[in-house]
Amino acid sequence: MVESYRGLVSWGALVLQLGLSAVIIAKVAYTEIDWRAYMQEVEYVLDGEMNYVNIKGDTGPLVYPGGFVWLFIALRAATSGGVDILTGQYIFAAILLLLLAVVLGIYHTQTRTPTSTPPTATTRTTRSSSSSRSRSRSSSSSSSSSTTTAGGNAGASLHHVPAWALVLLVLSKRIHSIFVLRLFNDCIAVLLGYVAVYLFAQHRFRAGSAAYSLGISIKMNLFLMAPGVLLVLWLGCGLQETVICLALCALVQVLLGLPFLTTYPVEYLSRAFEFSRVFKHEWTVNLKFLDEATFVSRPVSLALLLCTVLAFLFFARKWLSENASALHSRGFQWWRLSERGLGKDMSPAFIVTTIFASNFVGVAFARTLHYQFYCWYFHTLPWLLWHAHMPTALRLVCMVLIEVAFNVFPATPMSSAGLQVTAATPGTAHHSSARPVAMPTNTIPPPTPLQHTNTNTLTYLLAPLTRRWLTPCS
Repeated sequence: MVESYRGLVSWGALVLQLGLSAVIIAKVAYTEIDWRAYMQEVEYVLDGEMNYVNIKGDTGPLVYPGGFVWLFIALRAATSGGVDILTGQYIFAAILLLLLAVVLGIYHTQTRTPTSTPPTATTRTTRSSSSSRSRSRSSSSSSSSSTTTAGGNAGASLHHVPAWALVLLVLSKRIHSIFVLRLFNDCIAVLLGYVAVYLFAQHRFRAGSAAYSLGISIKMNLFLMAPGVLLVLWLGCGLQETVICLALCALVQVLLGLPFLTTYPVEYLSRAFEFSRVFKHEWTVNLKFLDEATFVSRPVSLALLLCTVLAFLFFARKWLSENASALHSRGFQWWRLSERGLGKDMSPAFIVTTIFASNFVGVAFARTLHYQFYCWYFHTLPWLLWHAHMPTALRLVCMVLIEVAFNVFPATPMSSAGLQVTAATPGTAHHSSARPVAMPTNTIPPPTPLQHTNTNTLTYLLAPLTRRWLTPCS
C-alpha cells in the first residue's frame, strides 16, 4: 500500500528534513571545528598567495584542490567574511535538503528498467508463421530475447528499497551534526558526487563526469567512486566516449586549478592531491582498536591498500562475469553507440549499484574514518542493504549499529570493532547476491570484427553506421 505513495513519502521526507534542520539550528549550539580554518586558508588566496606551501589555517596546511578555494571564497562573502555562522548554517541546511532531493531522485531510478525491444515488434515476430525455417529461427530468437529482457528487467527491480525505508535517509543524528552544526566541506563534495550519480543514471555521461570532477575539486574522497564510474563509462559508452568523459574531468581540474598551476604547479599538485597523508590516531572512528604506533605504521597502510585493491577486483569479477558479452561487444567499440544518446539501454540500477558499491569498498578499507566521513556513504546504505540478500531486520540492525558507532565520542576500541564488523556484513551480503545486469541481451550490439574473423570485416565496420541511420528515433 505504501509503495503506491512513494512520491508522497519522498515529499514527506523532504519536509521532515527541512523541519529537523530548522529545529537543530535553533536549539543546538554550533561547534567550531574546521570552518575558521577554511576561512583563514581562502584569505591567503584573496591576499594574493598562490603557493600552496604557504597557505594554512588553524588545523594545518591547505590540502584541498582549487574548487574548494573558489567555493569557500564565495561562502566567505555570503557569511560576512565567515563570521556570520548562522547564515552559514542555513546555507548548509539548504545543501542537505538539496542532497536529500538528489538522493531520492536516485532511489526512484530503481523502478526504471533497461530499454527492451518494442512490444509491437516482439509481438509481430512472435506471431509470425513458422512456414519457413528462417522465419521459425527468427521467431525462436525473438522469443528468447524477450525472455532474457524480462529476466533482465526483473533483476533490475528484484531488490527494491521500500518506500518506508526512504525515511531512514532523514533520521541520522550524526549527519545533521556534520551539515548544520559543523559546516564541513565534505558536505558539498558528496552533494556533487550524488548529482554525478543521478546524471549517470539518466545516461547523461558527460554532464555526470563534469559534476563528478567538480566534487573531486572540493575533496578527493570522491575518488572512491572512480572504479565504479570508470566501469559504467566503459560498458555504457565504449572507449571513445570514455576517453572524452575522462578528458572532461581533467579539463575541469585544470580550469579550477589554473591560477595555482601557472604559478606554483609542483606545490599545488603535491598538496592538493596528496595521497600519503598520515592521519591522527585520536580522530579515527574505524581503527581505534589499534594502538597509535600500529595505526600510523606503513605495513597497516599497505595492508589496507591491498585489501581495497583485492575487494575491487572481487567485485569487478562479479560485475563483469554477468556482463561479459556487453564488455566484449560494446566496451571495445570505438564508435558512438546510438544517435539517441550513449548507453541509453544501460540499467540505471546497474549504474547506481556499481558506483555505490565502489564507494562502499573504499570506505570499508579506508586508512581512517573521521566523524565527518560518515556523510561519504550514509545515504547509500539503504540502497546497498536492500540490494543485497538480507532479512529486513538485519538491514535495520546494520544501519543502527553504524549510526551508533559514529555517535560514540571519543571512539573506543569496541565501537571501532563494531563498525568494522557491521560494515563487513552488507559488503559480504552484497557480493553474494545476484549479479547486477547492465543491459538486456537483446540490446547488446553485434560483435566487433576482431571477434568474428571469418566474417566480412567491412560488414561489421559499417554495422554501427547502418544502425545509426536505420534505427528510428524515439
